[in-house]
Amino acid sequence: FDIHLHDGIKTIEVKYLVNNQALEDIKQVSKTQHTNFSNTKIPFRQYKNRTLKLKDNKKIINSRKHRMPVIKNILGLIKKQHTRKSGIYKSIGIINKKINNQKVWLFVDRLEKAGDNAEALFDYVYKNKKDVTPFFLINSSSPDYIKLRNKYGSKVVGFNSKKHHLLMFKAEKVFSSHSEAYLNNPFGTINGKFIRELLDFEFVFLEHGVLQNDLSTLLHKRNKPMDYFITSAKKEKEEIIQKYGFSEKEVLLSGLPRFDLLKSNSKKKEKCITIMPTWRPNLLGVSDNEFLNSLFFK
Repeated sequence: FDIHLHDGIKTIEVKYLVNNQALEDIKQVSKTQHTNFSNTKIPFRQYKNRTLKLKDNKKIINSRKHRMPVIKNILGLIKKQHTRKSGIYKSIGIINKKINNQKVWLFVDRLEKAGDNAEALFDYVYKNKKDVTPFFLINSSSPDYIKLRNKYGSKVVGFNSKKHHLLMFKAEKVFSSHSEAYLNNPFGTINGKFIRELLDFEFVFLEHGVLQNDLSTLLHKRNKPMDYFITSAKKEKEEIIQKYGFSEKEVLLSGLPRFDLLKSNSKKKEKCITIMPTWRPNLLGVSDNEFLNSLFFK
């Protein structure tokens, strides 16, 4: 759930109400890897003119922004050899956020292959939203990298490159057709742990297709740091809200960006065969008659 803070709220202590009767202390606000608080003795998160501190892992302190915890944290990281790189990354990240004057949106499909919902949306934003600076991320070893560079130039960036890492600090939104953890934090196990509070973009899950199986464990909000979940059917949206932990506002019924690339040839006179593949294994060996009577066909 979201807690909306303002300057008048100084402390929040989280409790758990059992059967509307007994209040219990929550021992742990969140597993550390699922927050974007700093990985320090007292985890903190700075936002605009405020600092949030997570005390004893159950109490949130809301105070004015101070530079000292950040400076101490960076110096502590640089002092130790195995975290020195993290301290340098953090310094670069803070400077980049300060000088950021662009509305940066990042798009990514599979690392080795484009052609999914993120590329379709990236192309639309690139052509139509002049107030946004979009970038498409893909492995530089992919054949699609060369193809897309020829079309979009420097707006196509190698995944895990230095430019990609700098863009992560500036990003306002990340759009992806997949949900793997490295898409939210590509800095690796050690560096990613120490710079995560600088990553404050919205993650929009575009999906690869329409959900037909129950993936509520894999894609539940408590397991995936996703801000918006794109759906294509009313029943799909309802199921995401009921089972996946997302609110009405977070599940958008828009259809997939890839659908907008489909062209209608209804004016042409020639007959056209449409092929619609399905992943449903229960339909692989059935007769034509059984297929025509299946729920999928109907």
